[in-house]
Amino acid sequence: MRKAFNNSIVSETKELFDHTGKTGDDFDQETIHELRTHFKKIRALLRWQQANKRSYTFFKNIYEQAGKIRNIQVAQEILKNEAGIPEEFNNWLNAKLIYLKKEWHTGNKKKIERKLLQHFKKVKFAQHKKFFPCKMESIQQIAGRKVISDTDMHQVRKEIKDIQYASEWWKKNTDAQVEVLKNIPVAKLKKIGIQIGNYNDKCTLINLFKIYLVVKKETVGENMLLKKWQQEKAFFKQYLADRIRHIQSRSIQFTRVSIMAAGVNEDGLQLVEIPGS
Repeated sequence: MRKAFNNSIVSETKELFDHTGKTGDDFDQETIHELRTHFKKIRALLRWQQANKRSYTFFKNIYEQAGKIRNIQVAQEILKNEAGIPEEFNNWLNAKLIYLKKEWHTGNKKKIERKLLQHFKKVKFAQHKKFFPCKMESIQQIAGRKVISDTDMHQVRKEIKDIQYASEWWKKNTDAQVEVLKNIPVAKLKKIGIQIGNYNDKCTLINLFKIYLVVKKETVGENMLLKKWQQEKAFFKQYLADRIRHIQSRSIQFTRVSIMAAGVNEDGLQLVEIPGS
């Protein structure tokens, strides 16, 4: 099992660096999306295994650079379906995109890849039984808040991605069943995660437009287009908040006591031996 896990991490790392190289060629939007997805998969798997954050921070700078470029590209895609967009705003976005592309710098990829793989070798695969219910509990805690902020929405999506990618790896690489995973509505969470991603894109567009208005020294509070987008965002947010609050999962019942009763140690760790691993 440990070998399968390490092979997956190595494979994802190589895919990540392959897409990093391709990104610098033409900054294709789908390539950038794939680059960031591979990073999120690696991060989710390492979080599952409680690896040190240093295991993936070596690549974070590239991930964040790619994110800034993608934000502009996504905003431009949204604007294709919008009417009454100031031409100056489109020009401003184009100028920012050109600047970010010129600033694209990945550093010594071979050195970063070598450091990543060195850290990965130190990870000892184990079935962390608290991982999934704790992620679910985090979502439930946010759902219980009277007001769910944009930061909360982003956190819910991060928790969903961790659950999604770790559970996908487990199902793909073993026939063994994780009892706590049966109580996690993975398919439902995945759908909500996609919608929150769309919501985040709307927030990004609004934030960029606000920056543009400030740069142009226009009154932010009186802009009708901004008011329209903010109203759409508020309706979308309420819809998502209701969906998050309706997520039902027995995983929240897993307390520290019940997890320890399931046969794991005080850290919620249970080493798993799979025949043939």
